[in-house]
Amino acid sequence: MGQTITISVGTETEYESELSDIEQFRLADMVNGNFVEIEGFEDTDAITGTVFASQVKIVDFADADGIEVQANIDETTDNEVIIVLGVAFDVTTATFEDSDDNSIANEALFNEKADLNPLISVTAASDDGVAVKVELE
Repeated sequence: MGQTITISVGTETEYESELSDIEQFRLADMVNGNFVEIEGFEDTDAITGTVFASQVKIVDFADADGIEVQANIDETTDNEVIIVLGVAFDVTTATFEDSDDNSIANEALFNEKADLNPLISVTAASDDGVAVKVELE
């Protein structure tokens, strides 16, 4: 995708690894190429688009469903792009669902519903920025 989400951590951040038995796992134990799952919230006291991580977890990519970003929509465009946390996703071929997993016919109808509930989840099969599913939370 070539786009970055800035993650901040603090003393309250919890760390976990599915790939290691390290009891006191810390950020320094991560290595290049680790696939991480981060739970947190947009840090309104920091730079726009920064996420404060409440949990950092190294996961086995083979067991993952792809890349998922969950946050409020930053912006939608007329050319089938949805931007979440500053990351642009191509939704041209994506499926759209409401919070009850019901199908939504197209991006325009999805955007209308998202105006009322802007918290969404975008799933991509890889880091190419092409969404396979966009869902209201």
